[in-house]
Amino acid sequence: AAAYQVKMSRVWIIMGPAGSGKSTTAEKVSFELKRIYKNRPAPVFIEGDDHHPPENKAKMSQGIPLDDADRAPWLEAIKVAIVQAAPGAEESKPQHPYLEGKAGMIDPIGGKDIFVTCSALKKSYRDTLASVAEADVVKSVRFICLKVTDDELRSRLEKRQETDPSHPFGTALLQSQLETLEITDDVHQVDGAGEVRKVTGRVLNAVLLLSRLIMADKPFPHPNVPGPKGLYKNEANQDPERYVKEPYPHPPHDPKWNQYYIDRLGIPEKIEKDKQRKKEAWEKEKKERLLKGEKDPRPEHKFWYFHPSTYRIEPETLDEDVCKFMDRWLIAMTAYRLVPELENRVIDHVCYRCETEEQYHDAVALMVGAGHEVAGTSIIGGRPISTIRLKKPIKWKKWEIPAVEIPMPKPGRPKRKGWEHAEVALMTDGDGKPLDFKGTDELEKLIYRHQMPRGMPVPWDRKGMDKDINAEVSTDLGSYMCVKFHNRPLLEVVEYELAHGMAQKPEWEYREVD
Repeated sequence: AAAYQVKMSRVWIIMGPAGSGKSTTAEKVSFELKRIYKNRPAPVFIEGDDHHPPENKAKMSQGIPLDDADRAPWLEAIKVAIVQAAPGAEESKPQHPYLEGKAGMIDPIGGKDIFVTCSALKKSYRDTLASVAEADVVKSVRFICLKVTDDELRSRLEKRQETDPSHPFGTALLQSQLETLEITDDVHQVDGAGEVRKVTGRVLNAVLLLSRLIMADKPFPHPNVPGPKGLYKNEANQDPERYVKEPYPHPPHDPKWNQYYIDRLGIPEKIEKDKQRKKEAWEKEKKERLLKGEKDPRPEHKFWYFHPSTYRIEPETLDEDVCKFMDRWLIAMTAYRLVPELENRVIDHVCYRCETEEQYHDAVALMVGAGHEVAGTSIIGGRPISTIRLKKPIKWKKWEIPAVEIPMPKPGRPKRKGWEHAEVALMTDGDGKPLDFKGTDELEKLIYRHQMPRGMPVPWDRKGMDKDINAEVSTDLGSYMCVKFHNRPLLEVVEYELAHGMAQKPEWEYREVD
């Protein structure tokens, strides 16, 4: 596999005219990558302006635009800096998902990221910089251009001149840069307007997407599988059209497998757009129903998630509603091939979401009024979450569900009312030993079992892995449903928190709820 992993460094040229925010964005994106992928070599940041020869800086200070002859030694100096930063990156291989996940986000790509700020206005300038990849010094060179309006660029440069008069580039040179700028197919454009954190997020999304496209063009072998001899190619006995006939590619060395990984999971920006689209569709439907004078969606609505059992929490129909929800939840679990993970596990509770603070209090009051018990209330994310211990567990298939979780919505972040997710307690490790509240080893193994190239990749959300007590991992199953896995049942966690003063057991008074 040594010949297969030639060089693994990726070079990101953050380009654009002066004032587009190249330096600020590149520094922040490199910091974010370092925070996310703890097992990768730390990203390198190269400030292009630092490599201008003194003659160039003198000309710019006098308001004289640079020509091709002036920029040639500057571009060569940047190339030298890239070459000096690249060695050692080939030592970093893609991490085994289980090992990498213990230290940070799972990293199927590996390698070092080198961020360079350079205006790179002309295609010929970009070709000069890209030649380091052609010389096999680095794996790839990609150009990300920050798009900012001309007026905004001038405004930014004027402010910079006020705060940093020593900077050689002033507004007088901006027009020449705008006239020189050439946007071709080798440039990935990103909106550079708005707050720095938003621009950073857009560029980070672009880097994550392009990283996977680079991997698809020049794949690395999976850590568990011996690398092929030489570069990947179709063998004589393989059907060259096999990917058309079989839509889900399986060979772990195959570039198309990586492309399937991209298409299946998407990138954060794509996921957020999908969530926003679903939210807008729900709000539109709700407005239309209110205009018609309807208080609640009709049971015969064509979409199952408008059925009353989906959004109501009523003691009289609680068992029936939860079982209907769990039946739909199981179908979604089947699509992700997660059903085998339920064997010998405990489904310890289901979660009911509320849209408003008033709905939260009403829901808890209803449950208390029906004889169920508030096992405990914890403040998480700045709002209370109540755990209801049912007086009699809900029987669903071969499981018994003993509790219902009711969170108050976070301020400014309303959730769709209704049953949302079920949580699964792993209880024991692979050797049958009971798990405790600490540790994430079994969760990491669970994640690994559903990573490529095994089965259908699952878009895991790992933010709950940082919890000190009963860490969790979750995934969105679609259709307003999700599943969460953790070591121990929620009622045990509540008892632990009560014993250590981390939760309280409030006295709820029964009250009639319309």
